[in-house]
Amino acid sequence: MSEHEGDVRQARLLINEMFAVLRGDQSRTTLMERLQEHQQTTNMTMLSFVNALLATLDALPGSVTMLLAVSGSVLHQGQFADQASAYQGIAGIANILGETETELEARKAAIECQRQAGESRAALMQLSSMLHNLATLYQHLEQYDAALPLLQEVVAIDEQIGHPELPADRAALEALQLQVTGPRAAIERWLQSYRDEDGLQALLNLVEHLAIGAMREDNRAQREALAEHLARLRAIRDLPIEGAYDFLHVLQLWLRNEPGMAQKPNRYGHIYQVISAKPCSQLSR
Repeated sequence: MSEHEGDVRQARLLINEMFAVLRGDQSRTTLMERLQEHQQTTNMTMLSFVNALLATLDALPGSVTMLLAVSGSVLHQGQFADQASAYQGIAGIANILGETETELEARKAAIECQRQAGESRAALMQLSSMLHNLATLYQHLEQYDAALPLLQEVVAIDEQIGHPELPADRAALEALQLQVTGPRAAIERWLQSYRDEDGLQALLNLVEHLAIGAMREDNRAQREALAEHLARLRAIRDLPIEGAYDFLHVLQLWLRNEPGMAQKPNRYGHIYQVISAKPCSQLSR
């Protein structure tokens, strides 16, 4: 192992230790002692990196941004997989400290390195996970257009390597497409694709969310439009979730404010229990 590669490995380990300390999984004192030992180095690049870690350990303003900036000088001569892992660690640190912009930049840097780490199954699984996590962050920031191509790539990679998270990632993509393009386009995509249970689960959850919002705002035009979209889905008799057909029917009746619906929640409550028994697909992993 070259001296540069040794510095990269050491930097990655120190970043991981920092992440563990901030999570409460490791002693702060032990890490502080290790960093103070590394301050004796004559390598000025490594010294800048260690000082940035010490500042981050003390949660000084701008310290995580500085850590990300100086890390590039240490990491750029290492293996791409090691670089990606280190940037992922910095993203985790930024997340804990609430530094969202730095987290975004670190996750992007990790993905850029991971793309160059080869096309083995392990490398592509790691890339899928990194893309998924960045998409999740964009969704938390309500930047859905930025998240969409990332989840599309996640699903493409999952299909290529037979990733076990493929059904959940397809469902997450369907949910996001519904958010971006609206219910009609999302329903049509599901009808023209695999018509899988996970995809339908995400679709039902978000349709219910939209219906509740439309009813709360008493937006009659939106309520009628959504009821019409649900009719397209309800026309499919072999929906893969038990109770989905009745669930959609109830939503349509409520959206159209059919007479007597105020007295029917108890009668149809079991339908909601059937749907809610299956949790939504998670957007991060």
